[in-house]
Amino acid sequence: MLGEQVRTLRLELGMTQEQVAAGIASRSYISDIEREKSVPTARLLSSLATRLQRSSHQHDRELETETLLLEAKFFAINGEVQLARESLQRAERHCGVSHLYAKQIALERTRMALLEKGQHSLMHYLEQLGNLIWAEAL
Repeated sequence: MLGEQVRTLRLELGMTQEQVAAGIASRSYISDIEREKSVPTARLLSSLATRLQRSSHQHDRELETETLLLEAKFFAINGEVQLARESLQRAERHCGVSHLYAKQIALERTRMALLEKGQHSLMHYLEQLGNLIWAEAL
């Protein structure tokens, strides 16, 4: 997800990979980050955030929200419904008014309800819906 965010922000700003990389990394390394082939160091991430006019704090909040959502999904899949609910509640408080995360939280709540009712056959469709939600954000 980080690579997709870097690419999206770069394109929104009308910047090339060379412009983003200038003085802080190679163009090929930026390309690798965008394709999720490499993970930037904290120092490079801070430089990228500054260059792409995005605060590291906002990125950290989004990263933590994504982590909480993954945690909730893991707990739900493993039958730990109460722990999944707690993770979703923390994600909801954390994400504020982000529509993307609100949709993802709703999706995970639906996943938990289906698991509780033994509706495993619908999980495939729910996964596809989740992919569409993230694709919409790009």
